[in-house]
Amino acid sequence: MISLLAVSGCARWSNLEETTKKPTHGITTIPMADDVIPVEIIFLRMGSQQLLELQSVWPRVNEQTLPIDLRKRLDQNGIRAATVDSVIPLPLQSMIDSVEKRLQDDPLEQAGIGADVRSHSRLLQCRNGQRKEIAVRPARTGSMVLLHNEGGAAKGRSYEDPQLLLDFRAYPKGDGSATIHITPEIQHGQLKQKIIGQEFALRREMKRDADTWPDLSIEQTMIPGQILMVTASTPARGLGEHYFHTETASGDVEQLLFLVRIGPSKLDSAFATKSGK
Repeated sequence: MISLLAVSGCARWSNLEETTKKPTHGITTIPMADDVIPVEIIFLRMGSQQLLELQSVWPRVNEQTLPIDLRKRLDQNGIRAATVDSVIPLPLQSMIDSVEKRLQDDPLEQAGIGADVRSHSRLLQCRNGQRKEIAVRPARTGSMVLLHNEGGAAKGRSYEDPQLLLDFRAYPKGDGSATIHITPEIQHGQLKQKIIGQEFALRREMKRDADTWPDLSIEQTMIPGQILMVTASTPARGLGEHYFHTETASGDVEQLLFLVRIGPSKLDSAFATKSGK
């Protein structure tokens, strides 16, 4: 089994992509500037068995770490979040292992066509406040109606050719911890030429229109090894239904689990995998 960088109390992650190489013998050193912090993310598609295991995970994680007003707004919009503050619960580790096995055994998964959202992981190297676009679902043609509950009132809008994203930013604190900021975003419509201001200069860029939901932004200060988990509420509704559900090649609907972890910084000298009961 190939494992991502791990520290005490964290999951074994797999299928590294984008900004890093696979670790050698479980330990790796990533050249990083002082103002860069590594952030590991993973998307898991959950079948019926994984959904059952998720129910046993919630009592073992900390939902109180998020402000109660934010939790209420998230729930009104079909989103649920919590942090894993110490060792990873065994049911959650089992979910990750079962998805990894599916990736190894299923040709459709290996080809990335098992569903419109595939299970995958990435390691991001984040500078202070730098925007990272995390595509939750691929762009689609046609229209999509999204419902958003704001202040107890339901609002809806139709979007053409939408793509669901997360605006992700990390703010390192210098001690290995960081404050992460995650905001749901949708880009839609045709590309348009826009003028972008950046460090005393203006440049033209082709971009699509975008809407965000700042009232649903998750802001959380995390230490290395701590995990943030975000998924859809039950029953499915609102933004959570669109952001955290996917349709498989066989036509089944599966729920998505999004995990975020601050990776080991320069302050860490060795990493280990550990699971808890």
